[in-house]
Amino acid sequence: MYFYFVSALILLVFGLIVEFIYREHLFKHLKARLVWALVFLFIGTLWDQYAIPNGHWVFTGKGILGIYVGVIPIEEFMWFLIVPYFCLTIYRAVEVDRKTR
Repeated sequence: MYFYFVSALILLVFGLIVEFIYREHLFKHLKARLVWALVFLFIGTLWDQYAIPNGHWVFTGKGILGIYVGVIPIEEFMWFLIVPYFCLTIYRAVEVDRKTR
Protein backbone atom coordinates (compact mmCIF):
# COMPACT_ATOMS: atom_id res chain seq x y z
CA MET A 1 0.00 0.00 0.00
CA TYR A 2 1.31 3.45 -0.96
CA PHE A 3 4.48 1.89 -2.35
CA TYR A 4 5.48 4.97 -4.35
CA PHE A 5 5.24 7.29 -1.33
CA VAL A 6 7.02 4.87 1.02
CA SER A 7 9.84 4.19 -1.46
CA ALA A 8 10.45 7.94 -1.86
CA LEU A 9 10.60 8.36 1.93
CA ILE A 10 13.04 5.44 2.25
CA LEU A 11 15.34 7.04 -0.33
CA LEU A 12 15.13 10.37 1.49
CA VAL A 13 15.95 8.88 4.89
CA PHE A 14 18.79 6.80 3.47
CA GLY A 15 20.21 9.85 1.67
CA LEU A 16 20.06 11.92 4.87
CA ILE A 17 21.81 9.16 6.82
CA VAL A 18 24.58 8.89 4.22
CA GLU A 19 24.95 12.68 4.16
CA PHE A 20 25.26 12.70 7.97
CA ILE A 21 27.73 9.79 8.12
CA TYR A 22 30.06 11.18 5.46
CA ARG A 23 29.52 14.81 6.49
CA GLU A 24 29.50 15.64 2.81
CA HIS A 25 26.85 18.10 1.73
CA LEU A 26 25.77 18.60 -1.85
CA PHE A 27 25.75 22.36 -1.57
CA LYS A 28 27.33 24.74 0.91
CA HIS A 29 24.32 27.05 1.00
CA LEU A 30 20.64 26.38 1.37
CA LYS A 31 19.91 28.74 -1.53
CA ALA A 32 21.89 26.59 -3.97
CA ARG A 33 20.15 23.46 -2.71
CA LEU A 34 16.73 25.06 -3.21
CA VAL A 35 17.58 26.36 -6.69
CA TRP A 36 18.67 22.94 -7.91
CA ALA A 37 15.66 21.25 -6.30
CA LEU A 38 13.39 23.68 -8.16
CA VAL A 39 15.24 23.02 -11.43
CA PHE A 40 14.65 19.26 -11.08
CA LEU A 41 11.05 19.87 -10.06
CA PHE A 42 10.44 22.14 -13.05
CA ILE A 43 11.97 19.73 -15.58
CA GLY A 44 10.15 16.73 -14.12
CA THR A 45 6.83 18.56 -14.06
CA LEU A 46 7.20 19.63 -17.69
CA TRP A 47 8.01 16.09 -18.72
CA ASP A 48 5.08 14.58 -16.82
CA GLN A 49 2.66 17.21 -18.14
CA TYR A 50 3.52 15.87 -21.59
CA ALA A 51 4.00 12.17 -20.83
CA ILE A 52 0.98 11.33 -18.70
CA PRO A 53 -1.75 12.66 -21.05
CA ASN A 54 0.03 10.99 -23.99
CA GLY A 55 -0.03 7.60 -22.26
CA HIS A 56 3.72 7.16 -21.78
CA TRP A 57 2.88 5.97 -18.27
CA VAL A 58 -0.07 5.94 -15.94
CA PHE A 59 -0.54 6.22 -12.22
CA THR A 60 -3.25 3.86 -11.11
CA GLY A 61 -5.04 4.26 -7.79
CA LYS A 62 -3.25 1.23 -6.39
CA GLY A 63 0.02 2.17 -4.69
CA ILE A 64 -0.43 5.96 -4.63
CA LEU A 65 -2.13 8.30 -2.19
CA GLY A 66 -4.61 9.61 -4.75
CA ILE A 67 -3.73 13.29 -4.31
CA TYR A 68 -3.14 14.93 -7.69
CA VAL A 69 -1.95 18.33 -8.84
CA GLY A 70 -3.37 18.44 -12.35
CA VAL A 71 -2.59 15.05 -13.84
CA ILE A 72 0.45 14.43 -11.64
CA PRO A 73 0.19 12.55 -8.32
CA ILE A 74 1.84 14.20 -5.32
CA GLU A 75 4.29 11.29 -5.03
CA GLU A 76 5.71 12.16 -8.43
CA PHE A 77 6.61 15.64 -7.20
CA MET A 78 8.32 14.03 -4.19
CA TRP A 79 10.16 11.75 -6.59
CA PHE A 80 11.45 14.73 -8.61
CA LEU A 81 12.94 16.21 -5.45
CA ILE A 82 14.16 13.11 -3.62
CA VAL A 83 15.70 10.93 -6.34
CA PRO A 84 18.18 13.53 -7.64
CA TYR A 85 19.13 14.34 -4.04
CA PHE A 86 19.60 10.65 -3.25
CA CYS A 87 21.65 9.90 -6.39
CA LEU A 88 23.93 12.91 -5.92
CA THR A 89 24.39 12.16 -2.22
CA ILE A 90 25.40 8.56 -2.93
CA TYR A 91 27.74 9.73 -5.68
CA ARG A 92 29.44 12.21 -3.34
CA ALA A 93 29.69 9.61 -0.55
CA VAL A 94 31.34 7.10 -2.88
CA GLU A 95 33.71 9.82 -4.09
CA VAL A 96 34.65 10.75 -0.51
CA ASP A 97 35.06 7.09 0.45
CA ARG A 98 37.27 6.44 -2.56
CA LYS A 99 39.54 9.39 -1.70
CA THR A 100 39.99 8.24 1.89
CA ARG A 101 41.15 4.73 0.93
